Amino acid sequence: MGMGLVAPVCVVRALPSALKRQAADFAGWPFEWAIGAGVYSAESLAKWRRLHRRLANAYGAHVGGVAGTIAGMHAAWVVGAHILGEVIEIPELAQAADAAARELLDAATVSAVAAHLPAGHRLWDALDAARVAPLDFPDIERVPGILEGEMRSQIQGFTRKDQLWVLPACLEVIARKADIENVSACIADMKNRGVLITADGKNDRKQIPRPLWGFTKRLASRMYCFSVSKAEEAYGGPEEDEDQEQQEPGGQGVTDGQDRVTDGVTDVTDGVTDRQQGTFQALLEAADLGMPKDPRNEGSKDPRNLAAQQQEGTAVPGQREERRPVQAPAEVPDLIGHAVSDALGAHGGDVEAATAALVKRAIPDAMKLLDVCRTGARYEHTSYLPMLDVLKKTSSKGSDQIWEARPKFIRKDLIRKGPRQTVTALDMNGAYLSALKTHLPIGALQHSTDGEHNPRRSGVHLVTPPEWNHPELPNPLGDREEPGQVWITEATLRLLLRLSTEKYGRLCEAPAIHESYTSGASENLLEKFRRTLRDAREAAIASGDEVTLEYVKSMYSKFVSTIGESNANHDIRRPDWMHIIRSQAFSNLWMKAMKAHNSGLTIVKMAGTDELHVVGDWQQVFPEGRGVSQVKVKDEYEIGEGE
Repeated sequence: MGMGLVAPVCVVRALPSALKRQAADFAGWPFEWAIGAGVYSAESLAKWRRLHRRLANAYGAHVGGVAGTIAGMHAAWVVGAHILGEVIEIPELAQAADAAARELLDAATVSAVAAHLPAGHRLWDALDAARVAPLDFPDIERVPGILEGEMRSQIQGFTRKDQLWVLPACLEVIARKADIENVSACIADMKNRGVLITADGKNDRKQIPRPLWGFTKRLASRMYCFSVSKAEEAYGGPEEDEDQEQQEPGGQGVTDGQDRVTDGVTDVTDGVTDRQQGTFQALLEAADLGMPKDPRNEGSKDPRNLAAQQQEGTAVPGQREERRPVQAPAEVPDLIGHAVSDALGAHGGDVEAATAALVKRAIPDAMKLLDVCRTGARYEHTSYLPMLDVLKKTSSKGSDQIWEARPKFIRKDLIRKGPRQTVTALDMNGAYLSALKTHLPIGALQHSTDGEHNPRRSGVHLVTPPEWNHPELPNPLGDREEPGQVWITEATLRLLLRLSTEKYGRLCEAPAIHESYTSGASENLLEKFRRTLRDAREAAIASGDEVTLEYVKSMYSKFVSTIGESNANHDIRRPDWMHIIRSQAFSNLWMKAMKAHNSGLTIVKMAGTDELHVVGDWQQVFPEGRGVSQVKVKDEYEIGEGE
């Protein structure tokens, strides 16, 4: 078949001649079995057509040449395997095809995409990836201390405001690691675009700033100087999402409008920006194994559309756009209100019957709402994640290797032998709803063993967790008794890293990272979806609408529970998202426990996603109510043996 593809082995049984002739009318299936299994019922056929359209949109090629051939082979293999697996109820077929196709596609697609990028773009991506290490590229004010210190560490360059300075020798090494052969062409391209800052327009290297003149033996008298803002303008950089909102308590503290999305750096299989899509979409789909087509590019190949697009100011694939201003958020249709109204009408105003009907359809309705909320977004996410060993369940009812850090903390010393005290059990409202705001990987996860945490990426990590020596506070790693290395999510890792900083009193050491599977990330990927559900929930509470309240709760809770590997949701397969969102809920609860502790409350118990039991005047710490930023009292009880 070419490219070393091996056809799957199958067993062909002898069929009667009449069966063979009739099977042709049923797409080659043994039709008696198929009809008996309901494969060709009107309902099933509609299901297969919908599944085929969705998969073809996710995997299909829409450019020619090598890219189209590669992506077309992938589509023929994987789409067919997906549908066959659904028909005969063996979904592992799709996973096997995905994995096999992936091995053959990566090398071909990465080089093809890189070949079409501007020369300077490739070098800047390599530099951008390298500069995230603060020890290699410290701020200029720290350079003297580093070079004069006891360790006398060597650096690759430094940062100065909007500038990135790189040692000539280190630039060559970085370029070589990125398989860039013609560095001169890259420098020329960056110089023409204003990315490279020169002294007099002739010398490509600029004299180092005056404060470092005494270190020319350790550095160099002249270094390459790049403008970060010019590079992001020319080659694309982190973009802002259309939604802007401060994160709720317990989150990461992102300011308004910040959408921390990675622009791919040297890895084309990450989530990508609009500038990187267009002509090379099929290549990126093939490399990413699941990046849907950008509907804005549909029909753009037709020459008849190019002139119209240029006249209207629409970006033409293959042509570089200028940085676009942030668009105003599109109005989301009131799908929730219409669904509730229709359900009540269909059941004659029977609240219980309408609620039951809405809860039953909560999963497809949530996915429809997500699609609407993601329409017009600046980047596409991968809906079907190629399965990794760490994310595979050990059995149909077993679990994978990811530890979500679920808490189960209780102060037995206070309950059994402490003084007599009144405990208030608090319930955190909408825990999973708030947890939808978390750093989620956009594309397929890529393996790394460099032991570094890149804040612009997200995924799962194999770590050696730090010791926890604070019995008055829950362990942020949750109720884990087994020592040694463990796979944790991005949310848990970020919590541990925060707690290892001076700002949080260095409560623990930073975990040692051994392996990671990550992709470019965004904290706002589900933000419009979350806000729409939150607003509907708040409106329902204000109006006493229990039908809508129960419907919304089912939508977000079932969304989280079925986006992994669930037969109840065929529209998405992101077990990494499921684990990260759950862990974010636990992380948010831990941050509330810390807030309570720092405010003088005693933590007696913390469990699940929303349960926090405290002793003390909790109303001075948490507002009471049913909003997502409020708490409600679940119970009150006495503990201790007395004085």
